[in-house]
Amino acid sequence: MHTPVSEQETNGGVSAATKSVAEHASAIARLEIELATLELKKKATSLAVGIGIAVAAAIFALFGLGFVFATIAACARPPSCRRGSRC
Repeated sequence: MHTPVSEQETNGGVSAATKSVAEHASAIARLEIELATLELKKKATSLAVGIGIAVAAAIFALFGLGFVFATIAACARPPSCRRGSRC
């Protein structure tokens, strides 16, 4: 069935539909890029927090290891040196 010319003019025809589809596709692409950017920022933030926690744990472990070595060194001395006399 043939569509009357007046109905095509009120709907805008094929060119208006094409323009509408192009605008919607462009909007979707912009939104997808914005979403990807936000997801990347969230992942980068999580990664930075994880790295910070790992560095803090490494520093804490280093100090703990130092205290272990200091304890071993203190316990390895003869009992006469532990009382504060010169060895």
